Amino acid sequence: MHITFSFQTHLQGVEQRMKRIERLNRQAAEKAEKSAALERRLPELRVTVAERTHACEALETNPADDAEERYRFIVETKHLEELARAQGDELTCLWAEVERLRKRNFPSMDQLKYN
Repeated sequence: MHITFSFQTHLQGVEQRMKRIERLNRQAAEKAEKSAALERRLPELRVTVAERTHACEALETNPADDAEERYRFIVETKHLEELARAQGDELTCLWAEVERLRKRNFPSMDQLKYN
């Protein structure tokens, strides 16, 4: 009776281990399937990562470049202000010349009476 009980216990242990092996094989098959799916998506994911990396690198700016750009902006603004001032002065001179020529060509009646 003791041998029969030991044999039955042994068979139960073997059966439990066989079930565990089957369960582990199923889990391994599921993981292999998921892994294969990820392997198929890997090239697409690499392209996406490369695009995002490139976009992030393009957005990053160098502080020296920013300073140089600000300097160029200041110089350009100063140049444009000087140009506007010079054009304003030139316009004032031209208006004075127009007024002088208008007075010369069309003298006022008051000036004619006294001459």
